[in-house]
Amino acid sequence: MGLLTNYKNLIYEHSDKTNDFMYLLMKERNKKGKWTTDDVGKIKNQIKLLSNSVPFLVIFILPLGVLMLPLLAGILDRRKEIRVN
Repeated sequence: MGLLTNYKNLIYEHSDKTNDFMYLLMKERNKKGKWTTDDVGKIKNQIKLLSNSVPFLVIFILPLGVLMLPLLAGILDRRKEIRVN
């Protein structure tokens, strides 16, 4: 669990340096609409940069990896409770 926490912290640090990454990743989870093709492209570009530090993120940029982006958003969600509405 400690290793996952370290990786999460790296991802959070990266997202603090970039304005769009966490906002775009959480867009669907926050009920702000569906990801557009442009959104997915931006998320993938940020994941490519992050994969230098967090190698397992490469799976999200592989073909069909976009289907697992909601899983990544769920893991990185900092909220304790899930929004119902």
